[in-house]
Amino acid sequence: MSNQTSTSTILVSNTSYLVGAEIVAKGSRLFSIMAMAVYFTPTEYGAVMLALTIHEVLRLLLRSGAGVQIIRASDEALPLFLGNGLLIQWLLCSLLCLIQIVIGWSAQ
Repeated sequence: MSNQTSTSTILVSNTSYLVGAEIVAKGSRLFSIMAMAVYFTPTEYGAVMLALTIHEVLRLLLRSGAGVQIIRASDEALPLFLGNGLLIQWLLCSLLCLIQIVIGWSAQ
């Protein structure tokens, strides 16, 4: 019974640390977004928000299993995973670059 109580206490403690860290992270991100909105022009702010959005999407994709697949990949499969990741990153960055060029060109 003592071991179960100890495990439960550790679980609650670790969970509260994780939740607290997420709250602090979200709060600091919200503060940063509000500060950027005050100091940046609308174009600069839009570019920064686009970068933050892409960062969040990539973080979500990595948390949903892509990172785990890369870690667990065999030596033979690893080059295939890395090649796919490199291709996806180049396509995504090229697409974002083209979108920004078109938006900037049309805004002039």
